Amino acid sequence: MVMGWLWAVQVVLFIAGTGSGIRRNNKEGSGLSLPLWARMCISLTLTAAAFALWRGNQDSPYAEWVFWGMAWSFIGDLTMAGLIPMRHRLIGGMATFAVAHGFYIAAFTAALNNEGMPVLNAGLVAAAVIYLILLIVGWLRYIRNLQAPYGYNAGALVYGIWISVMASVAVALAWGLGGTHWVTALGGLLFVISDFIIAVVTIGAKPLRHNGYWVWLTYVGAQMCIVYASVLVL
Repeated sequence: MVMGWLWAVQVVLFIAGTGSGIRRNNKEGSGLSLPLWARMCISLTLTAAAFALWRGNQDSPYAEWVFWGMAWSFIGDLTMAGLIPMRHRLIGGMATFAVAHGFYIAAFTAALNNEGMPVLNAGLVAAAVIYLILLIVGWLRYIRNLQAPYGYNAGALVYGIWISVMASVAVALAWGLGGTHWVTALGGLLFVISDFIIAVVTIGAKPLRHNGYWVWLTYVGAQMCIVYASVLVL
């Protein structure tokens, strides 16, 4: 029941934020994006949901590690929004989200180990190959920018490899345990899409209309899939 209410609150926040963004775009023509208050409230309530799921099922290694991943994601959101001051906001955001993805990898691995299933399975291999190919093509074609600092280009590639690992392990989880964990795998994919958009716009300097909105649409979807997967009934 509590999870249902939290999910509903997050949906309402996103819809309200979208409405506010549309009004601002119509007035200023600055592009559709979620306002800061909506982004931070959604992130905070997702963190609260992850914490509640963990405390409600303390025997679940998945729930525990997902909470820490969501907590670090919240820190990353604060960093990217400039609410936590850093000299290089993008690099700081990538660093905190890299930690978050490490916790998500731990969650997926622990869930498999808890059921006596190996992480290395056909799903992991297939996903790793596909994500690696997409990463190389995407980085070369859309992200690499010779006008940008070398550290940004290299950092984007390294971060891309790390998030591809996370998404691949999410597929391994779904392949090994099935059921609602395919929702977790979908979350991994949405995370890849969200971060790809950020990299294309901020590092690759490629124009994308309403990019801020698409980033948060896929990002919120990704976090919801990962956080709520364990309590879904499909």
